Amino acid sequence: MGESFGDSKYILVLKDHASHYCELVVADTTDSSVTVEALLAWHARFGVPPTWISGQGSHFKNEVVAELSRRLRTQQEFTPAYCP
Repeated sequence: MGESFGDSKYILVLKDHASHYCELVVADTTDSSVTVEALLAWHARFGVPPTWISGQGSHFKNEVVAELSRRLRTQQEFTPAYCP
């Protein structure tokens, strides 16, 4: 990604479907802890949506993120494979 991002290799994109507002979260790994931390920060600022949609990568589709969704009483949906 270039020197301005240091050694980080990944970017997590968070987007509000209604307003199209986006946030980019630079990360060193793609594990569930990065996803959960980013989602909690987003929810603290904007509230918890009734549904959130993600890809089917292992950093989204796992026990930790499913438990977060359950505790926040929100529904997690997944995009079809190979769908942007």
